[in-house]
Amino acid sequence: MTEHPRIPEPVNVLVRLLLRSPLHRTMSHNTLVLTVTGRKTGRAYRVPVSYSTEGRDLVCFTDAAWWKNLHPGAPVSVIIGGQRKSATAQAISGPVVAEHLARHLRHVPRDAKYH
Repeated sequence: MTEHPRIPEPVNVLVRLLLRSPLHRTMSHNTLVLTVTGRKTGRAYRVPVSYSTEGRDLVCFTDAAWWKNLHPGAPVSVIIGGQRKSATAQAISGPVVAEHLARHLRHVPRDAKYH
């Protein structure tokens, strides 16, 4: 993966607000807010990420460090389609990532420049 340009925190705040508002439809077809709890700090990290779906699974890619907080079955919440939902998450690595990434980029081609 190549490095994403760092998105300024004020932009993340605006995206999070938009995705929780009635105007979420402008972005919610491929962007969600993922809330992950830090393993060591217990701090909640709210991160806007692009996503695609594979069946009932949501697939997200990032180069940010929050994914290190995920252990198999980690509880997370997402704001998707203007609604908050509870879920479990799993970080994956290795060759299988390429398969998921190829499918994701077909659904969210704007992410290709980052990967």
